[in-house]
Amino acid sequence: MSVDALALSALTEEIRGRLLGGRVQDVLAVDELSVGLEVYAGGRRHYLLLSAHPQWARIHLSSVQLRRGLEAPPPLILLLRKRLRGGRLMEVTQPAFERIVHLRFRHPQEGESLLVLECMGRHSNILLLDASGTILECIKRIGPEVNRYRQLLPRLPYVPPPAQAKLPPDRLTAQDAASILQGRAGSTPAWKALVESIQGVSPLLARELCFRAWGRADILCEEVAEPAALLASFSALLAPLASGEWRPSLGYDSAAEDAPASCFAPYPLTHCARWEPAPSISLALERWLEDAQRQARDPYRAARQRLWKMLEDSAGRLERRRRQLLEQMVPSEEIEALRQAGEYILAFGWQLRPAQDTLEVDLGEGEVRRIALEPALSPAENAERYFERYRKAKRAAEAVPALLEEVEGELAFLEQLRLDVELAASRAELDALEQELVQWGYVPAPAKKAHAKPAPAAPLIVEGPDGFQILVGRNSRQNDYLTFTLARGDDLWFHARGVPGAHVILRTAGRTPTPAAIQRAAELAAYYSRARQDTQVLVDYTACRHVRRRAGGRPGQVYYRNETTIAAAPRP
Repeated sequence: MSVDALALSALTEEIRGRLLGGRVQDVLAVDELSVGLEVYAGGRRHYLLLSAHPQWARIHLSSVQLRRGLEAPPPLILLLRKRLRGGRLMEVTQPAFERIVHLRFRHPQEGESLLVLECMGRHSNILLLDASGTILECIKRIGPEVNRYRQLLPRLPYVPPPAQAKLPPDRLTAQDAASILQGRAGSTPAWKALVESIQGVSPLLARELCFRAWGRADILCEEVAEPAALLASFSALLAPLASGEWRPSLGYDSAAEDAPASCFAPYPLTHCARWEPAPSISLALERWLEDAQRQARDPYRAARQRLWKMLEDSAGRLERRRRQLLEQMVPSEEIEALRQAGEYILAFGWQLRPAQDTLEVDLGEGEVRRIALEPALSPAENAERYFERYRKAKRAAEAVPALLEEVEGELAFLEQLRLDVELAASRAELDALEQELVQWGYVPAPAKKAHAKPAPAAPLIVEGPDGFQILVGRNSRQNDYLTFTLARGDDLWFHARGVPGAHVILRTAGRTPTPAAIQRAAELAAYYSRARQDTQVLVDYTACRHVRRRAGGRPGQVYYRNETTIAAAPRP
């Protein structure tokens, strides 16, 4: 999970209550993506952490003294020390229902500065602005090669992230609720419809809303009888925005006492298997983060990061190719207009004067078509110029869609490979994945002497309920092997819906699978997928005979039909 807009609202209010008017005594480079501020307020020292980590972007009051983590401070830290140290925190605000926090400081010599945290997953950033809104520095510089439309570089004016075209939650009506739920396919989970339609609603908040309104966090749109019940749930959860009476809590996916915290929120997480109150929202965040990072510790982290970097580079090249193809695509009406322009020039060329740069054609009813000409060319040459552009655009229109589909398939395969790297359980599996990247041409073969090819890892075998065996593919080749070699036509095939993930096979051995066995297979498909951090995941399943390889696709890329969709909590 990530820190959502409502959690940021509680955090900004907590920070205002503790630090407003406080004096900045030190600025610390905690790590490459995190900034620590030591603020003296209310007669004591406080430590404020801001992080632009792609998984754990956040802002909160630290319960422990922050320490310097970098020997050589980056440029942002040096500027922060110059403009904030000795200054005072004057304002802490959050744009309504956005994952953005503004901290305004005033320094006796440097004047006003604005520190901005954009808490948005892998796009998270920390920026320092001057009083005019010009970027002085940021923790991640974003140039035109990464984003042509929103560059984050020193000396450029700061442009906030584009607002989402969603309904503000404080304007929600009963009619809106009905429209949101009834305007989706019946099998769509209600929480997903809320996330897609209402500003500031995260999957966690949406599930809590559904549970409070209709008694089930995983209820489907078609099962909601009273959409208006959503309003009371929203009212209760948004009330602390005005009252300040937040009730922070930690949520657990398991009722076991030793289970790690799976989420936190500024309200009771009643939809979780177990929840408990927390003393403050910052402490709730710290406790959740401690459990999340403990689970993320990994002896093969360096090898994974190296492979992820290779995949990221390959994906970047494909993204550039995709953008080039999109730029080559011309709407059919524009292609036709090129042909018409050439024909108009030939038809009315006798009217043209030497060096004329525009041909005006009366189309009737007051409509005039203006066609640009190259003055140095004859009418026939100008016409041929348009015909050549027409032929080129037409060829592109015929060829580009297939090329675009191929590139998008490659990008989807890279995303699956990224998950394969994440799920690899040993160094041998990671080495095998690297060889696969070389084989597919995503990375060059290493110059050093090749080692013996690692033996392929076996798929995961799980003994499921009622004597049913479940097989889990742990990479793309295993997925392909399980589905098209090991599985029989009447076995059941499972996959997390709409995200990269493992192929999971429930072997039927001629029996009818029990509901418990189906649910267990779905839990495994949810866990071994990109959505494994969610509390509930939609999983499709169908008979293996209804699964087909995607024509021209990579291993594990398939089409399927006659599927059934169920919700499952990720469980290994």
